[in-house]
Amino acid sequence: DIDEQGKVISHYELYLTAMREIGTNTDQIDKFYNLVCSGVSVKTALKQVNINKETTDFVIFTMDIVGSGETHKIASVFTFGREDLIPEMFIEMVRELRTQGHSNLTTLEYYLQRHIDIDGDEHGPISLRMVEELCGDDEVKWQEAILVAKMALQNRIKLWNGVLLNLVQPLSI
Repeated sequence: DIDEQGKVISHYELYLTAMREIGTNTDQIDKFYNLVCSGVSVKTALKQVNINKETTDFVIFTMDIVGSGETHKIASVFTFGREDLIPEMFIEMVRELRTQGHSNLTTLEYYLQRHIDIDGDEHGPISLRMVEELCGDDEVKWQEAILVAKMALQNRIKLWNGVLLNLVQPLSI
């Protein structure tokens, strides 16, 4: 990806910059990242960080689908659980942040707007075509793609409910 100045940066680094800019403690995601980079499995690393169950379940579900190697399922989860969903969700977040008059949101707003622009205009339509191409005329693949898409959405709802609960009752660190 690129940052606000057009400098090449990974999307993950852009996210972390935005989180740090608004004063979010990134210790747990940094710990998780370092564990995985050192060769610890995702599931083991998740057990070693202090995050809510809903986030852990969401990541494990996603990684299990990726690990299945079944491209039509992987494409479906990312298409319907991310690319097709996130732009609308982030549009509302950007509107709400602006109306509340928050400061130090430059990078976060840019990060969210990048999702809106790229996922909505590029990734979303491309991913829909990818699912269509991967499933083709195979009814079984379509049924599997639909099932995992529903599961992805259910897991995303649980993820956001967990985030909301954590905002009301923060984890003790």
